[in-house]
Amino acid sequence: MPSQSRYIALLLSALAAAPALGAQLKCSAQALTSSGLPPIFSAQILSLTASPIKASTNATDNDVCLVTVATTHPGNGDRINNFVALPLNNWNGIFQGIGGGGFLAGKDYDALNQTLLGYATAWTDAGLGRSDIHDASAWALLSPGNVNQTALLNFGFRALHELAVIGKAVTHSFYGEEARHSYWNGCSQGGRQGLAIAQHFQEDYDGILADAPAVQWNDLTP
Repeated sequence: MPSQSRYIALLLSALAAAPALGAQLKCSAQALTSSGLPPIFSAQILSLTASPIKASTNATDNDVCLVTVATTHPGNGDRINNFVALPLNNWNGIFQGIGGGGFLAGKDYDALNQTLLGYATAWTDAGLGRSDIHDASAWALLSPGNVNQTALLNFGFRALHELAVIGKAVTHSFYGEEARHSYWNGCSQGGRQGLAIAQHFQEDYDGILADAPAVQWNDLTP
């Protein structure tokens, strides 16, 4: 049996020859939180999980570390799930926040497709869970005529800023370096989100693609 120093040398040699394996070893909650995530104003982190997954069955090299960070705003009873997908093989040094569509705050399939191009991506459910893309009635009202203000605030813009903070911090922790650039990419609901980010959180992204923003609510809501 090799000595401890010899074993460590062999392990480091193996990791150098197989960077994806080394990245998978870093894909754990303990490794990602060892340096600590930054505090988020008004929010509290409930949990962090991480596991390597294959982001696409159609691509052999699209393996990612999928990180889920759950947060809450004390006193509001909400729970927001933030997801970060980190390429294990080909990170291009760029972070990309991904928008939603309809009444979805974020779309995992859009985010996972972008990892194939090398982007570290992130999306949020804004506390709505797996909500209906066409119908907001399950969360928009507490009762007839009584708007769920916490859910509306999270969906409107608060969750978007927290996603940027969490996504970039997790990316930095995983790769050991900050993203060279960060961009928002969204269409329809994602486009509206992009405009909200530009209005409220100008420092979150270096650039924003807000395509076909769904902002004419009188026309869009039956």
